[in-house]
Amino acid sequence: MLLATEYSIEKLLSFLFLGILSVLVLLSSYLSMPMSESKQSLTLDPDCFHNITQLIANKGYPWEEHKVITLDGYILGVYCIPHG
Repeated sequence: MLLATEYSIEKLLSFLFLGILSVLVLLSSYLSMPMSESKQSLTLDPDCFHNITQLIANKGYPWEEHKVITLDGYILGVYCIPHG
């Protein structure tokens, strides 16, 4: 029969072992990642802050904007690339 102090020490050691194991698994997965992937995640796409008309124009396409009014009164902006 285990005493209360023996049980808590065993429980503490098992939690400590699981914690160290978790840290080692996370560290090994981070270290095994190629450097290009880790640096790539830090750079932003240059188009990430552009709206749709800026994206279309930056790619060299012409664009047209049309307003559509729905039956319930909403006004929608619809964009069209007429040719390209």
